[in-house]
Amino acid sequence: MASGGGGNFEFIVTDQNNRGIDEKARDKIRKKAMKATAAARKGSASWGKQNLRQVPIFVQPSTPASTSAGPATATATATATATPQGPRAQVKSEPVDSDTVQGELPTTSAPAASSSSSSSTTRPSKNATSNSLQRRSRQNRPPRPMPPMGLETVTAKTGLNILDLSALTMVQVGQTASAIFELQTNELRGLVSRRRRSYLSFVPIKYGHSPYLDEAVRCLAMRARRVLVPSARPPETREILQYGRALQSLQDAVNGQNWYDADVLCTVELLSLYELLETQRSHAWERHIAGAARLIQMRGPMRFLSAYEMSLLFSLMGPLVFESCRLNQACFLDEDPWQRLLKYVISPDEILSARSYIAISSWVIFIKFPRHLRDVTNLMYGDTQDDQTVLYERILAFRAELHQWRKEFDAIVAASGNIRNVTMFDTDVRSELLGANLELLSTANRLLTCLSGENLEDYERQAVDCAREQRQLSVDNMRVNPWAGFYLRQITNFGEATLTTNKLWLNNPNRPGSLVDRGKFRIWRDLLFQNSRRVLTPDSDGELV
Repeated sequence: MASGGGGNFEFIVTDQNNRGIDEKARDKIRKKAMKATAAARKGSASWGKQNLRQVPIFVQPSTPASTSAGPATATATATATATPQGPRAQVKSEPVDSDTVQGELPTTSAPAASSSSSSSTTRPSKNATSNSLQRRSRQNRPPRPMPPMGLETVTAKTGLNILDLSALTMVQVGQTASAIFELQTNELRGLVSRRRRSYLSFVPIKYGHSPYLDEAVRCLAMRARRVLVPSARPPETREILQYGRALQSLQDAVNGQNWYDADVLCTVELLSLYELLETQRSHAWERHIAGAARLIQMRGPMRFLSAYEMSLLFSLMGPLVFESCRLNQACFLDEDPWQRLLKYVISPDEILSARSYIAISSWVIFIKFPRHLRDVTNLMYGDTQDDQTVLYERILAFRAELHQWRKEFDAIVAASGNIRNVTMFDTDVRSELLGANLELLSTANRLLTCLSGENLEDYERQAVDCAREQRQLSVDNMRVNPWAGFYLRQITNFGEATLTTNKLWLNNPNRPGSLVDRGKFRIWRDLLFQNSRRVLTPDSDGELV
């Protein structure tokens, strides 16, 4: 290579093939090409500093500078930065505010040779001050919101929070509830305006851990949105495909080794709510309830330990009892191990809540009813050889339990009038418990008239009085309390069947010691469940029609 030049020019001579440029020549070329750029960089406030965007930020309390040190020394000590080596090693000083985040790398002291120059007070440049303000602005800026995760993704896609459907978990008679949603489309919109305690509150922490639960949640959210927002219905094929995936995932879980997992039972309940909103497929809801009953039986009372599992059980007790009545079966929950489990979860500090003593004791009595109805039905149709007198005494004892519960309930309600912390949920439970007790008392009196003609008119009068009181309770709650009204409307069928057959029942009552006419009993028994698709609404006079 030959070179020569003068002034600011320097020539590098190569051969014809541009060969012969060694490393020194290449270095000269690079320096010459980047000379202007290097000068601009050295003039900037960020020259020789670490890129703060690549360093984690640690917020630490700042230590005030010692009063004995001069301002120049304190400033240099606080913010001095230096490159480890090379000709560009410099020390630059900036004033540090007490609120500034200490995010810079540890610095080294300046070389001894330049200590005199660094000790002098240096006024920060305009660019340095601007850069410091920008850095503080970035540090004080609120962080970006986290992207949706878990159940939030379902809410973001469907626009519906599944927790708003907690009112559906108090469904007792699915056929009646489905008919309510079919005939009165605004009913569900009114129910979702307030949440109540249910197993749905556990779904957010369970979502993402089991595929079958996730598929069921997405499936229910799509169906609920279609009902609540008809103008924004998802494509029907997408909903059907999602339901198919949920069913297949549930079937795989039931056939697997973890069939006893609580999330499997929760998935069954979620899909039962899905079918509840499909108003023309009540039989599918019945199949899901039957499957849930089988799962609960196989799990046994010893597997219901957590609050999540008990919430799943409590939401299913009503459907299990009414389905047992419809199928003319005894409910397995009236067995001693299950009865002990229910009594174990009583919360002594709660007065009128779902876990209070008065509520649990009502369930303990309520669960016995399907067995009594089954035994009387079998006796009337000649399918059993049970002693009529023994069965009569059992129904009398059941009726006495209901009367005793009512006395305790009235005493608690009277005492709760002076308690200020009674919530709207407690008011709901109070109306629901009273309505269930009236319905059972009415039916128990009617069963006594089926077994004996003695005191027939007295028992029938009490049956009619309880049915009318329950009807009026339903009317009152439908006007002022839609949540309790929704519950009561589902259980009015038994009382309405008694009122409908009252005149028929009192026709030719003289039959001491004998059973009621089988034809009368069949008519009444059929009305108990044929009315399950009938929705009673109050007219202008307050009568249910």
